[in-house]
Amino acid sequence: KTVSDSRLGDNINRAKRIRLDLMTQVADIRLKNMRFIIFLFYSNLLMGEFTRSSLGYTKGLAWAVWDVFTVNNFIIGLIAAFIGYNVFEYLRKKI
Repeated sequence: KTVSDSRLGDNINRAKRIRLDLMTQVADIRLKNMRFIIFLFYSNLLMGEFTRSSLGYTKGLAWAVWDVFTVNNFIIGLIAAFIGYNVFEYLRKKI
């Protein structure tokens, strides 16, 4: 192995690390945004228990939280977060 081969290998490894770091940052931003959308989704559901159905007033906060956090709502929230994130990213890049 020559010195130039060693430097080339170092540069390739450095480029791979930079690319991996960039991919990690992009994934981290995507997850943060999706978590925020899920938070807004659950907040909206919880407010609906008190304003629209009014069962939250009669049965209490603990019941409302129990009624909101279900597997079906979680799946809907994940799908909505994925779609919402991609739509906003598309619009952000388009504009």
